Amino acid sequence: MLEKIMQKLTEGAQWLFEDPSDAFRLARIMAIALPIGIIGFVTSVLMGLWGYALGWVLGVPALALAGFTFVQGVSGAAGGMYHSGSRKMNHAAVMKSMYNLAAGQTRTGQFSQARDKYMEILETYPEELDARYLLANLTDQHFGLPEEALRIFLDLRALIREKGIDYKYKVALGKRIAELEGYLAEEEASRKNKGR
Repeated sequence: MLEKIMQKLTEGAQWLFEDPSDAFRLARIMAIALPIGIIGFVTSVLMGLWGYALGWVLGVPALALAGFTFVQGVSGAAGGMYHSGSRKMNHAAVMKSMYNLAAGQTRTGQFSQARDKYMEILETYPEELDARYLLANLTDQHFGLPEEALRIFLDLRALIREKGIDYKYKVALGKRIAELEGYLAEEEASRKNKGR
């Protein structure tokens, strides 16, 4: 909510920042404030209100200057918050697009392309846990490489424990590790029996 308010303030004051010169920006403000002050001064003089006249001619430009300074400060803060928020939103949009593309490639049988996409995600954003989980599943189910899949799963579990992360697929991760360890143990036992 605060970010939206600050964004609106920034947009509302945007016309002040069309020229990079602070002096020119202030001149534009004063070009509006001074005529108002002069009109107020003349009107007050004609009405015999000399005290008000002085207030008009000095007060309006002073208020304009104070307002200009305030707007600059608020706009600077708002700009920082807005761009920070934009970066977060852009990151989320990029990640969603990459995950959707990899999922679509998996559904259509483009397993190598999907694996490359998950690898790309991890190269760019190594903190992405879901990419590790999905890559391990893909490696096991569509490439027939249970040892490699187990290694990825174990690395993911170690990372979660090290960082103290409450991973949403923690239970499923444990089950997949147990399944692969059981499968590989059976395969090893079978090979040993055949070798006798």
